[in-house]
Amino acid sequence: MRIIRNTGGLALAISAAMLCMPGLGHAASADTAGASKAPAIQQVRLSKNGADTQVNVTGTGTLDYHVTRLSHPERIVIDFSGSHIQTAERTIKSSLDPVKDVRLAQFSDDVARVVIDLR
Repeated sequence: MRIIRNTGGLALAISAAMLCMPGLGHAASADTAGASKAPAIQQVRLSKNGADTQVNVTGTGTLDYHVTRLSHPERIVIDFSGSHIQTAERTIKSSLDPVKDVRLAQFSDDVARVVIDLR
């Protein structure tokens, strides 16, 4: 799991999911278990961690990403190259400051985008 800290009480965590392989009795890293499939964003969750609001992005495969902070309006954009969105939920409303909401979209054929709108 990679954690990116942001000033202003926001923490971003990005990790590959662990897959349970039936019949093997152990968990294998998604990096090796799903090597033939493109990486995918499977879940985005918001939680409180002390004074910070934590945004957890979970997926399969190796999640390569680039983070950009934009203003007017304030937001953080995370582009996951070579990835796809595999969740039906495309907007997550938040009551946890400083996050207003989180939006997910397939920005292009091979770029999944997560936008964290800030208050």
